[in-house]
Amino acid sequence: MLDRKIENLRGALLMVLSMAAFTTNDLFVKLLGAQLPLSQVLMLRGAVAILMIAGLCQFYQAWAIRYARKDLVLIALRCAADVCATYFFLNALINMPIANATAILQLQPLTVALGAALFLHELLGWRRMIAIGIGFLGMLMIVRPGAEGFSNYSFYALIAVLFITLRELVTRSMSARILSLMITFFAALSVLFMPQHQCFISNECQ
Repeated sequence: MLDRKIENLRGALLMVLSMAAFTTNDLFVKLLGAQLPLSQVLMLRGAVAILMIAGLCQFYQAWAIRYARKDLVLIALRCAADVCATYFFLNALINMPIANATAILQLQPLTVALGAALFLHELLGWRRMIAIGIGFLGMLMIVRPGAEGFSNYSFYALIAVLFITLRELVTRSMSARILSLMITFFAALSVLFMPQHQCFISNECQ
């Protein structure tokens, strides 16, 4: 029981640190988005991420590419979800106030909990159900039509939440033997080489 509590505490601490890193990343993307098109932001962001993750993989000798067919399919699905989530969220982040975009993103833990209960058959008590319901109501208040400071890009952020939820559920379904560094490397590589066609990522197509 004590080991379980220590692991839960460690996981919670890692989540806090990762959220701080995500927030810092969003801030820099927002600043760059005012000067560069989204395609260039993605390329710069992806290149830096690949170098850092590849360095960590080399340091920990985490390179591994042989997996079961099921895991390969899940990795591919996770990478596709990550690409879509990145495109929609960064597009929203660049084109709307950062506070509004991140507020909508806070819906993601609720959608993951609900998705885990529906698709992974994880237990979801009545307290969590109430919290999810309140969270959805709060989200509706945030994205209500005509709200000052919000636009159609609010729905880009909502779509990003759906893809992030899919990504997390797929990750939960992967075998425990897949190294987290390799999962991260594949995702970063996919985002780096995501389709760069002008009509797909340029604001000129909006």
